[in-house]
Amino acid sequence: MQIVLARIDDRLIHGQVVVGWVTYTGANHIVVINDTVAKNEMQRTLLEIAVPVHLRVTICTVDEAPSKINDVEFKNDKGLLLFTNPIDVQKLLGKCNAFESLNVGGMKFSPGKKEVLKSVYLNTRDAITLLKLNECGIEIEGRMVPTDKKVDVVKYIKDHRENFLGKNEKN
Repeated sequence: MQIVLARIDDRLIHGQVVVGWVTYTGANHIVVINDTVAKNEMQRTLLEIAVPVHLRVTICTVDEAPSKINDVEFKNDKGLLLFTNPIDVQKLLGKCNAFESLNVGGMKFSPGKKEVLKSVYLNTRDAITLLKLNECGIEIEGRMVPTDKKVDVVKYIKDHRENFLGKNEKN
């Protein structure tokens, strides 16, 4: 499978992904990579029915993802990978080098998280994980939809390090 986009969006499959990103990238296969969703039949079903019939959808755990991405059945597919968090991205990239760029498009607010972009909130662990991914050569850009201007998420984290890392942290 050729990966045309890797995206963090905790809503997973929704209109911005199906209409905006699939059209923009030319993807024909959406791969949801999340352990909780992969093990929940109701969530799987809801996501599968949200995908138009002309698109393939695969829902798998992080451990299953490398074999799905490299499955000969999908060798001609253009895949859009969807994650809910940076930790799962880091785990996958520890198992296979599937992509070099990551789009951060939606991470909802919860206590302890700080706003980075509209609809993107990070806590310290998220910020550190994104910095580590970037240190490994992964470009981290933020955009909700393809027509938005790219935001350098790593630069934002570094420029606002006291919000995520404390005043004495260097990275």
